[in-house]
Amino acid sequence: MRQVSRMGLWARNGPGPASRRVEYKHPQWSTYTYSTRALSTPLDGSDAGRRCHAAGMELTEETYDGPGLRAAIADAVDPPTLTRCSLVAADLRDADLTEVRFVDCAMDGALLDGAMLGQAVFDGCRLMGASFKKTRGFGFSLRRCNLFAADLTAAPLSHEDLTGCRFTEANLRSADLRDAVLDGCDLLHADLYQAKLTGADLRGAALGPCDLDRLKAMKGAIITTNQAAQILVDLAGVTITPS
Repeated sequence: MRQVSRMGLWARNGPGPASRRVEYKHPQWSTYTYSTRALSTPLDGSDAGRRCHAAGMELTEETYDGPGLRAAIADAVDPPTLTRCSLVAADLRDADLTEVRFVDCAMDGALLDGAMLGQAVFDGCRLMGASFKKTRGFGFSLRRCNLFAADLTAAPLSHEDLTGCRFTEANLRSADLRDAVLDGCDLLHADLYQAKLTGADLRGAALGPCDLDRLKAMKGAIITTNQAAQILVDLAGVTITPS
């Protein structure tokens, strides 16, 4: 059952299907897509309406600072999905972002140090210069993200599919990348000192110039014969010809 008033839209459980998808667009704030199964809150300009208590809430094309996002997450029944939102330079240090999804968001310079990121997903996000130092939880996902000059010190990324991520000049010191897939990733000038790369699939990655320290850092990683030949060229300056 839906009830429309002058103040906005209400959605409540009632006769009919157990759950339906409802979309409501307010001229001053986001488009929210939610299930009527869990919603009994007015979507109007009041404080109560802004607390969109909805399972699977999606926040679209919003701009948040750190406190604003923390409040939005606290008001959601389930972890929300943020799509095309701006969180540039947002201070999210020590925030609980467990299972939150960020899709095509601008998060350049965001501070996520110490944040709880268990099962959080960053998909197609711009994260240039973002900081992920000492994040907590059992790992998070990065997909098709631009992490130019990002700080991923000791990031728990083992067994993750990192396909299409740009790690150019990123700090991956002590990052756990064991058994991760880095197909299509750019590792040019990325700092891999003491990173854990055992079983990491680098066959489709752009490794960039390799010196002895970098070669040592890649111990246990999987590379192609062509990549190995290029490393030999970088280290010894030899010319390799077909046999």
